Amino acid sequence: MDQAYEKIFSRLYSSPFKSAIALSTGRLGLLPSPNFRKRVRDITSSIEEAANELEKTEKKKLRSDAKYFLFINMAHMLEIPLEMHGETNEYTAQKMKDDIKTVVKAAAALQNADEPKQVSGHRIIEALSQKWSMLHLSSLRIWGKS
Repeated sequence: MDQAYEKIFSRLYSSPFKSAIALSTGRLGLLPSPNFRKRVRDITSSIEEAANELEKTEKKKLRSDAKYFLFINMAHMLEIPLEMHGETNEYTAQKMKDDIKTVVKAAAALQNADEPKQVSGHRIIEALSQKWSMLHLSSLRIWGKS
């Protein structure tokens, strides 16, 4: 793992519940870019779009735990470290949106026919693992090669 990202994750982990608020107010020693709050809202919008598409096309609901898991991981493991490292832009925002859709679709496909028509956080974890090498943002190598 890149040492710059190692330090960023260390700082974020020391206060995981406050990191988004701390970054947005500059408490981690950096002031966020003007578009930071918009990009965090865009994560929620992307999750909702994927959830709506899932309901429309597959008649399945993305559970709130799945939505929250996606949000926490996209915001805390991608957006905030990228922001702190100065690497966020519209390209990464679009790729994050694409990756959210990929993961949600894959999670829905993992469900057995006898399961309720609700996609859980557990299925999101499985889908992330299954689709990892195909996700656009994994190519940024924030966490190293694997």
